[in-house]
Amino acid sequence: MLPNAVERRLSSIPDLSKRDKRINGLFRLLQSPLLWEQAYEDIASNKGALTKGVSDNTLDGFALERVDRIITQLKSGTYRFHPVRRVNIPKANGKLRPLGIPTADDKLVQSAVKILLERVYEPIFSDLPTGSGGDAPATRP
Repeated sequence: MLPNAVERRLSSIPDLSKRDKRINGLFRLLQSPLLWEQAYEDIASNKGALTKGVSDNTLDGFALERVDRIITQLKSGTYRFHPVRRVNIPKANGKLRPLGIPTADDKLVQSAVKILLERVYEPIFSDLPTGSGGDAPATRP
């Protein structure tokens, strides 16, 4: 998909979602390098971007080869998330809190999917009345 078409498609999702229309082609959008660049930008500046998971790869730079490999695995159905590395971090009260650290590739996939899901669901949840306590009628199953 061409970058302009990807941008138009991404920007049309919130409106379709608000109008309760069916949204098709999300998986096809997931195959656009433009989306992966945005996903990388969203997480690269995070403090933990260079933290290693169970593998040695980190988000120390955007590489189209990495994105192409991930997209190929997603298209073929062979992409598998890796176990997270578990570390305990201290809390203010002296106890420890477990923290899971995913691999860089898994962080990237999660970020790309998050972008798409936010485009779909953010308009729905932002239209709910405040203070409804979850009693607002559902617009979708």
